[in-house]
Amino acid sequence: MLEKKVRQSLLEVKKQKNKNLIKENLVKSRILVLVEHIKTKNDFNKLSENKKAQLSFNILRELSYLESNGLILEQDLGGALKGIFGGFFGNATQTFFEPIIKKMIVPFFGEGYMTNFIISYLTSKPTEVIKSFSDCKLFSKLVAESVAESLVMSLQQAKGFDGIGYSFLRNSLGGVIKESSFIEGLEGSFSKGICDLFGKFTNNAEKVESKLSAETPA
Repeated sequence: MLEKKVRQSLLEVKKQKNKNLIKENLVKSRILVLVEHIKTKNDFNKLSENKKAQLSFNILRELSYLESNGLILEQDLGGALKGIFGGFFGNATQTFFEPIIKKMIVPFFGEGYMTNFIISYLTSKPTEVIKSFSDCKLFSKLVAESVAESLVMSLQQAKGFDGIGYSFLRNSLGGVIKESSFIEGLEGSFSKGICDLFGKFTNNAEKVESKLSAETPA
């Protein structure tokens, strides 16, 4: 009886491993369709900024689709990206996510501290970014949250304001900035511009859909 249970347990483990391997291969095959022309880091660096941003957008939209269909789990994301890109990119998340995030943010803040902070903040949260690329409004909300975080950090790190009154002021302003109403206001301000860009990049991405259709899970 015990031997039968052990054998059954081993068969279930093997079946699960096979299912995971099928999912992993499916994810890799779909993403590799998008980056088939990128064999080395030099290939990527030769692309124009617009082409880098479009490729970045295509990858994030595809990862969002795969995540929403349960083909990429949060705990497996790092390994999946490393398996696909790790051969020639040290930090695949930073490399492939940054171009489109920058393209979305620069129209609002230009080049500088705020844009750099938002890029750094968002690329440190790859799972949230991937989920947000299913809907431009979700990404707008994520950008608003990152701006609020930047403002709070700026207040906390402000120099030359060491009195206790300044501490009260910083804490009070930090609390206001983190309130949902403030973030919702920022989100509303960003959403039109971000959604317009989403539409532009989505239209440009439609030509790759036919290449992915053969890999679409049932």
